[in-house]
Amino acid sequence: IMIQSKLKCVNTTKSIKGTGYHLDILIAGVLISVSGLFGLPWICAAPVRSIAHVASLSKYSKTHAPGEKPRLIDIKDQRVTNIGVHILIGCTIFAAPIIRKIPVAALFGIFLYFGIVSISGTQLFSRLKMMFIPTKYHPNVGYLRRVYSSNETLCVHIYTNHGCRFIDNNKSD
Repeated sequence: IMIQSKLKCVNTTKSIKGTGYHLDILIAGVLISVSGLFGLPWICAAPVRSIAHVASLSKYSKTHAPGEKPRLIDIKDQRVTNIGVHILIGCTIFAAPIIRKIPVAALFGIFLYFGIVSISGTQLFSRLKMMFIPTKYHPNVGYLRRVYSSNETLCVHIYTNHGCRFIDNNKSD
C-alpha cells in the first residue's frame, strides 16, 4: 500500500502530498494490523485503478507546442469517486445471478484483451522490445541515459532476461 501510494504520487504526476498522505499511511497500517489480528485478508493495492483515478482528476495545460507533452497544472484531490467506485464494486455481489449467465469464454476473452493492452505500458515489455532493436534506436528513458557502451547495454538485457525468468518461475502450476 505504501509503495503504491508513493508510485501514484511521484511517478505519474510528480506531485507531493501534504500531511493527509501520512494520515492515509497511518490508517492503512492500522487497518492492516487489525485485519492480521483477526485473520482477515490484508488490504490489496489497486495500481491501475489508482493511476486512472489520478489521471482523471488531473488538469493539463492546453497551450503547448506541437509534439510537446502537456504540462500538469493541478490535481483535484478528493475521495468521493473512490468511495463511489468501491460501493459499485460491492454491489456486484447482488448482480451475481446476472454475472453467472455470462459465458466463461467471454470473460476470459475480456481478461486476455485487458492483459495484452496493459502489458504494452510496462517497463519490462519495453526493455524486452529493446533487445531486438539496435542501440542507436533505443528511446531516451531514465534507466538508459547512463548506458553508453554495448557492455552496459548487455547488463540491461541480462536484467530483462532475469525479470522474464522470474515471471516464468512464478506462474501457477
